[in-house]
Amino acid sequence: MCQGRKLLVLCTTSCKDVLRDMQMLSVFTKIVHVSNISRPEHLLACLDQLNAFTPREMDQVRRWAGSGKKYVVIDTFCR
Repeated sequence: MCQGRKLLVLCTTSCKDVLRDMQMLSVFTKIVHVSNISRPEHLLACLDQLNAFTPREMDQVRRWAGSGKKYVVIDTFCR
């Protein structure tokens, strides 16, 4: 269990109105407008805007993003 840790949930959509209709916008503490996230550097730019990670954590994310993994799993360093 990760008590005392924050959970990062990323949600991407091209239709913000759907999230609004589902009353989900209010559950997010920050909304970042970005272009299509199709490359690792796009994800990194988005995460940089959140200011949610320390520089060391961002270095770990950069190494992970550059490794070519296809599935996005952000594990908020809960170890």
